[in-house]
Amino acid sequence: MSLLLDGSFHAIICGREGMVMEQDEDGEMRVTGTKLKAEGETPHEPHLLGRMCPERDEKGGYIIKVFFERTAPEF
Repeated sequence: MSLLLDGSFHAIICGREGMVMEQDEDGEMRVTGTKLKAEGETPHEPHLLGRMCPERDEKGGYIIKVFFERTAPEF
């Protein structure tokens, strides 16, 4: 990780999506959101997060769409 942080280049880190679960008033666990699974495994948060989602097209195939979120505070 220090090589990525200290280098003079951009890097892309791929990770899996994990669910954020919280307990509601009834004591049941509910899914309240999603997060990058790598956040628990690495000490750094990404500056930009891209979520890839497949969608069906008219011909029955798939189109991969990417939604980007800015996660780090602005400098």
